[in-house]
Amino acid sequence: MRLVTWNAGRGKFNKKAPLLAGMGADIAVIPEIAKPELINEHCLWFGTNPNQGIAITSSPSYTLTPLPEKASAPKYVIPIRVDGPVCFTLFALWMTQRGKRKRKNSSF
Repeated sequence: MRLVTWNAGRGKFNKKAPLLAGMGADIAVIPEIAKPELINEHCLWFGTNPNQGIAITSSPSYTLTPLPEKASAPKYVIPIRVDGPVCFTLFALWMTQRGKRKRKNSSF
């Protein structure tokens, strides 16, 4: 089984997601991606802005089912049930910045 995560750095799903094809991912978590046209048991998406959210995709061997989110969990800690040759619970994460802060004595 191969799990892949890649921050897409914004962009259309149909242009960015195919870039992962060469990695042979069974499951891919893709933060900062626009909402895909098709949501199904192989492609889930979460977000409030259709231009930027988090997608979870699977190969045909696996299916994805969103699980109830815990109210006390951070916004984009998303539990997903993965069923297939290996069954498990995946926690897809997207850590977003709530506001830019300037660092003192920082060189970047």
